[in-house]
Amino acid sequence: MIEVIYISNNWKVIEGKETTKSAAFHLSILFHESEVFTISTILPMVTPPIHGLLHYGYQLAMTMSNGDHNDWVFSNFIQLYSDYNSEGFDFRVDFYAPEGKYGLKYPGLKGYMINYQVNSEMKDNIIDYIMNCIDDKCYCEIHLNEYYLPNKEFYKIKNYNHQNLVYGYDKENKLFKALGFNKLGVFDNLDIGFEDFQLAYQNTEPEPYLTLNRYDIGFYLHCYKHDLELNVDKIYQSLEDYRQSKNSFKVLYHPSEAVFGLNVYDHIFEKATSASVVLKDIRIIHVLWEHKKMMLLRIKHLTNKQVIRDGESIYNEYAKVERKLLAIRNKHLKVLMKLHTGKASESAVDLELVENLKELFTVKKMEEEVVDKLLLSFEVVYA
Repeated sequence: MIEVIYISNNWKVIEGKETTKSAAFHLSILFHESEVFTISTILPMVTPPIHGLLHYGYQLAMTMSNGDHNDWVFSNFIQLYSDYNSEGFDFRVDFYAPEGKYGLKYPGLKGYMINYQVNSEMKDNIIDYIMNCIDDKCYCEIHLNEYYLPNKEFYKIKNYNHQNLVYGYDKENKLFKALGFNKLGVFDNLDIGFEDFQLAYQNTEPEPYLTLNRYDIGFYLHCYKHDLELNVDKIYQSLEDYRQSKNSFKVLYHPSEAVFGLNVYDHIFEKATSASVVLKDIRIIHVLWEHKKMMLLRIKHLTNKQVIRDGESIYNEYAKVERKLLAIRNKHLKVLMKLHTGKASESAVDLELVENLKELFTVKKMEEEVVDKLLLSFEVVYA
């Protein structure tokens, strides 16, 4: 559908819309006689169900904006692992995939990387470059120094390089549309002005302890629509491995320090009580909570697909696990706020955080029981 939305002298602004099942591609163009200029392009975008770590948050946002991928989503994101990351500077809890820690292949999404040394040479024309890529329907994942971004937590506080997913632009208002964490730490749609974006990119310098490829620009394109079927065998096996704390994909990836499944609870407590930096990392508890959130969505999906029996009862029992873990996460945030506002000393905060994490053992016991019931509910399939 094409419609005229504004006319001024000999210039006209028209807006075109191509609707898809899950989102819409918007293109606005400005034309005068035979000249045509694109003034805004916004690619399809949805808020994914989980986004605590951006390497899966962004990929899910792009994948799920390209049709119904619920069957594929709920066939994955089951197994958990905990480990020190590949560069050895922090402890991580994350979802685990067949290809390793970051190897999950997202259907219908093709990615390209531009080397940091190459893209650093185009700092002066990065605005036009990103707009051209978006016009070609490519999403752009790019590191920006958040010291220069007004809607970010570290604006005018400290240099902090972090990735942002750009999915559109508005040339008339001179801004990009991006997905990321706002100044309150909430995963949100953001407007980033061209001038701020330029400054933030020009002042993004790699930290010495990171490899340069961490700062490559990623471009992602919807190459096809691919609605994969629900993989019940994979779901069952992954749940069983999670319950038994087994590495589901040992032949492909088996780090010596990693812990899998329900034993992640114990690993978190062990590392948090021996390292203050781990104790204060809210991402660890947040990802653990997101796992329960995803489990609830999966149980509802499996119930609707008539894959499991007693789905409503199992859902209600798992909801208690999710609420308990959410309460632990929220308390962790409140205690950390005491430190940030100077209302408590670091030692006092550490003691209170440790006491809060002791509740993880209660949650683990609750989850063991409900996962056992969930596995038994598949007997209709595996009898």
